[in-house]
Amino acid sequence: MYGPPEPRSASPALRVVLRVVFTVVAVASLGLLAWAAMLRLAILRRTRLDWVLFWASAAVAAGALAMLATVDGQELPAWRENTGGILLIVLIVSVVPWFLMVDIQHHREAAGRRFGAGGPAAGGPVPPYAPVPPPYGQHPSPYAQGPGPYAHDTPPPPPGAAPPRPAAPQPPAPDAPRAARVRAELDELSDLLRREQEGDR
Repeated sequence: MYGPPEPRSASPALRVVLRVVFTVVAVASLGLLAWAAMLRLAILRRTRLDWVLFWASAAVAAGALAMLATVDGQELPAWRENTGGILLIVLIVSVVPWFLMVDIQHHREAAGRRFGAGGPAAGGPVPPYAPVPPPYGQHPSPYAQGPGPYAHDTPPPPPGAAPPRPAAPQPPAPDAPRAARVRAELDELSDLLRREQEGDR
């Protein structure tokens, strides 16, 4: 309540759009603007590593541009063209996967912190909620009283104990003839499809 406000996270759709935009910018500019994706990571995560990688990617892009720049329309030596091209390819191949991996990981961790460990974002079960009392003047339903069928879990068996036996098979339901007919029709269809596939070969 009195601490700094939590930063608001962008919607998942906006995050995906931003990932696509920064990836397309890095690839479409042939690596010259790959530093923009690294700048987004540096601003988003605010870690020293991200700032170092941003400045390194900006320096590599500037170096590649300097290698490919011509002076007074003179033709470039082959080694400069090759070096500049290789630098740009290395920049694209390294920045794009790094950007996508770190951005996705950052937002997953942020969602986990926002919901707490074991919350819905972390893949854990959703905590149960207490029953809501009825409004004033109404009587609670007799069916709502007491714990439900899933109120408590059975304790795990002690180590070395035999595993529990499976339940006895249930007697066939009244729909058993219909289920058998449907099963037979499905078997016929699968045989027909199998024969058609063998005939196509």
